[in-house]
Amino acid sequence: MVIYLDESYDQPDKRFLLLGLLFCPSKKLHRKLTTIHSHKRLLDKHKNIIETKYKNCFSKHNFTVCLESIDAFFKSDSWFCAIVVDTKSIKFDLNYFGKPYEPDSIKKARVYKKFTELILSHNTKRVTNAVLLVDELARCNYDRFIELIRESFCVVGESYSKDKKAPTLRHIGSIKSSSPENIRLCLCDLLLGCILNNNLPTRNRWKNQIRKELIKKLGVKDLLEPTWSSQRIKSTIIKKFRIWYWKPK
Repeated sequence: MVIYLDESYDQPDKRFLLLGLLFCPSKKLHRKLTTIHSHKRLLDKHKNIIETKYKNCFSKHNFTVCLESIDAFFKSDSWFCAIVVDTKSIKFDLNYFGKPYEPDSIKKARVYKKFTELILSHNTKRVTNAVLLVDELARCNYDRFIELIRESFCVVGESYSKDKKAPTLRHIGSIKSSSPENIRLCLCDLLLGCILNNNLPTRNRWKNQIRKELIKKLGVKDLLEPTWSSQRIKSTIIKKFRIWYWKPK
């Protein structure tokens, strides 16, 4: 299994931190996305090819390609989980994740580790030798983040690899979404963008529309906290797509 990890946040306030993981047990999704991209690609205003990401869904043509990518996800055996953190909430305190004298980059690495760990642990109970590929993270101490995840998932008999004959994760690597072989990471970005869009809608009609199309395919009311914190979401939907809105105990 290959697992992709991406982040998203609003500019410039950075109120919401979103982490999303796309779990791919086979290459089915990769093959379909590659086929789509061999025929259609997102274009900038000068008709140059750009990445299939949420921020680039600003025209009818680009919307169509993004929608085909989301269709491919629903027809695949992959599933997606995201966690949303309101960092401006009075209940969120970065100092909880470190000592006062430590730099914020170290504390943010622990924040990333905590929420990544929550999603991974719930989705890899019977998984071994998986590969975690992480988009280049700009908001934390990357090396420290990788070290913390390795300690939790890469040592046989320890932590989340306890009682397993092989580690849950055999490799963790950093990748760039611009590389063709990492096309599934772009889909992860697109799904995260739709969630952020529902919390902070934009004036761009195509970005709003791609979010609405995702909601329609899921058969839910919206992607907001009241909906996903209730018990009304069908188990079949949660197995394919899930959002956790984090609240401290």
